[in-house]
Amino acid sequence: MPTKSAPPAVIHNLLALFRQGRFAEVVDGARRLTESEPANGMAWKILGSALRQQGQPDAALDALRRAAQCAPNDAEIPYNLALIFKELGQLETAADACRDALGIQPGFVEAWNNLGTTQRALGQYDAAVESLSQAVRLRPNFLLARNNLGGALHNAGRLDEAAACYRQLLKLKPDFTEAHHNLGIVLRDLKRFDEALRCFQRALKLNPAYAEAEHNLVITLEQGLSRSEQAVEHYRKALELKPQFPEALNNLGTSLQNLGRIEEAIDCYRRALEIRPFYPEASRNLSLLHTFSEGDPLLTGMARQLASCSANGDDRIQLDFALAKAYEDTGALEDCMERLNEGNRLRKKQLGYDTASDQQLFRRIKELFTTPPTPIDLTTAAPVRVKPVFILGLPRSGTTLVEQ
Repeated sequence: MPTKSAPPAVIHNLLALFRQGRFAEVVDGARRLTESEPANGMAWKILGSALRQQGQPDAALDALRRAAQCAPNDAEIPYNLALIFKELGQLETAADACRDALGIQPGFVEAWNNLGTTQRALGQYDAAVESLSQAVRLRPNFLLARNNLGGALHNAGRLDEAAACYRQLLKLKPDFTEAHHNLGIVLRDLKRFDEALRCFQRALKLNPAYAEAEHNLVITLEQGLSRSEQAVEHYRKALELKPQFPEALNNLGTSLQNLGRIEEAIDCYRRALEIRPFYPEASRNLSLLHTFSEGDPLLTGMARQLASCSANGDDRIQLDFALAKAYEDTGALEDCMERLNEGNRLRKKQLGYDTASDQQLFRRIKELFTTPPTPIDLTTAAPVRVKPVFILGLPRSGTTLVEQ
């Protein structure tokens, strides 16, 4: 006997409760509906979405899979599955679910945006740029997608395009605080420090409690404008806004260290590691100021972290060099050299340095400059008041820094 479909008013009521955030009532109502109508795909979809909001991902996945069986042409179902997989850290599965949604509905803008952000989280930056660009093409005023596109372009190393993307976004919405902040980060990476500083200041004017903007403002002050004293003041302000902010503590430690305030720096690094025990950069910074001894808890902790660290990127490099310092302090010189060799091997791989390309460059320079330049006829040159001064020194010796 065929199941009777629920009256539209029942579904409408469930959706209204969902929009009001009354998820427990939605779950109760949707469960009753699925019991009376097991083939009602909309009821299963609403149930799965409400369970997700309640923090029950496994039950939500079960409900949404039932929904997909009942309504295979509803693109919102794989889209909602993608959201849950992403929250669970199952990024590849999340990306596949987004593609399933787009296979059903190619113009599903939110699915393009979610696919792009998932690809970005996977480190697939070029693919993320393509997906997010499609979202923006389909809906030019989709501000969130434009913001995400700027981030993907930044990740892909396309800094000028990223800056242009954020500027276009700010034309559409001048008070988009996060876009000002993100543009500032791009401009800082482009070494346009004064412009970056103004972006962070605008973000803070729009949201004085924006701890990340305060943090990046101070990084710009210190890195680009060499203002360590000001940096300390702004890092402390960022920590007032967000006390559990390990990056700010680590960078405050670096600033204090540059100012010779070593004990304060050590305290900052330790506090950063209390908040985030796996923070290799802070571990390395602390290792440079700390004298290790046998059985030192910091040493044994870093050794455990290295053993469990599967990545070959910055985190592992930082741990290798931090442990090298620790082993040197304790006299374990063979272990010290092993960590130095491994850290340098990974760093060389990361830099991608190629001796052959440099040799080719030097050969090309020799080919181009075989003929001496034509001497300048000083008798015909116009007189100038400014006289150039040439400061010469051995290559990479540092002697040419005398002009500073």
